[in-house]
Amino acid sequence: MLAYVVCLAVFTQIVVPTLSQQDSFCAEGSNWYFYLDKLTWNDSREFCLELGESYQLAILDTKAKDKAVRQRILRDPTLKKAPGNGYWMGCEDLGCEGHFHWLEGDAIEHLAYSNWYQDPRGMYNQPNDNHQLDETGQDCCQLWKEPRKKPVFAWDDDYCWRKKGYVCEEVLGEDCPAPE
Repeated sequence: MLAYVVCLAVFTQIVVPTLSQQDSFCAEGSNWYFYLDKLTWNDSREFCLELGESYQLAILDTKAKDKAVRQRILRDPTLKKAPGNGYWMGCEDLGCEGHFHWLEGDAIEHLAYSNWYQDPRGMYNQPNDNHQLDETGQDCCQLWKEPRKKPVFAWDDDYCWRKKGYVCEEVLGEDCPAPE
């Protein structure tokens, strides 16, 4: 009896999304990297951490940092489009509702600066922990493209599962180098 063995080779292709950096600049002792690829808050956080030891999802804990990042977005027509209607940044209240903190640990309510969106009509003041689309509410922070016709990119809490652009920060620990 003659036996035939047939080997079937199965090749699978793993598709890894190419995450393209749209823009970067240095200000306030950090390099800031803007990504237009839409990711969830957790995936964007992980992506920033994987860039290296000094990288994180953007911590905008001072007026100067927040202003520099927002002005860069507002000056660039591509960045201003804001994929997913905003950019993820590194704050959340997943552990304790209503108590937002930066990923490096500082509680926002204990800091001298915050920039939550305040609707001139008083209808959409942030953070609001909206439960409309998810019973767990909104727990992750974004720079929100609101008002849509003339956005200011103030802070907002959003559903962590939404996909949008994000800003990674590389902490330099020193002043930005002078342009050559």
